[in-house]
Amino acid sequence: MPWLDLAGVRYIIAKDKQLTFSDGSGANVLKYFVKRDMGPVTVYENIDALPRTFIAIQARAFADYRSVYSFMAKNPELDFRNTVVLETSDIENSESGAVTSEVKIEKYLPDQVDISTRCNSPGYLVLTDTYYPGWSATVNGKTGKILRADGPFRGVKIPAGENRIEFRYEPLSFRIGLWFTLSTLLTTVILIITKNRHSE
Repeated sequence: MPWLDLAGVRYIIAKDKQLTFSDGSGANVLKYFVKRDMGPVTVYENIDALPRTFIAIQARAFADYRSVYSFMAKNPELDFRNTVVLETSDIENSESGAVTSEVKIEKYLPDQVDISTRCNSPGYLVLTDTYYPGWSATVNGKTGKILRADGPFRGVKIPAGENRIEFRYEPLSFRIGLWFTLSTLLTTVILIITKNRHSE
């Protein structure tokens, strides 16, 4: 059930009015969903589904992805709302008390995500978009480190207070192509200027 919450699975629509959906242990997780009969179909609503982005105030850190997935598999009742599982050796496990937070996606584009947050405690902003090379992040204009969070997702450490987090997709191939383009353009301009001087 927590996996479906984390993935943001809000609705399951089925023709079968007695649908079962196993969590791997044989239990029917749909028993936790609100069931609504809508004529020819049945809508199962997961009212505990997490939003696309949220703040977790506790962290469990592991050095490699095998340890991350092993821990998550052994702790199926892990509360992802408060605890993020990170793939990193740069931080220690952390815990915090009650927290009040607000998160808002200000802009969402294929190569850009801007998020504003307000939180009374330091924590980790979790964005349930796939972790992928080429993405960078800034926190209040300063470079932030994107961590693998809760398996395949992204996490960024943020301080208490009001913050603005900006994700940008600028892969190395794009930067190399831009450099070559600018170099070619500059070379062309220099050649034109040199030719005009010689012709005068």
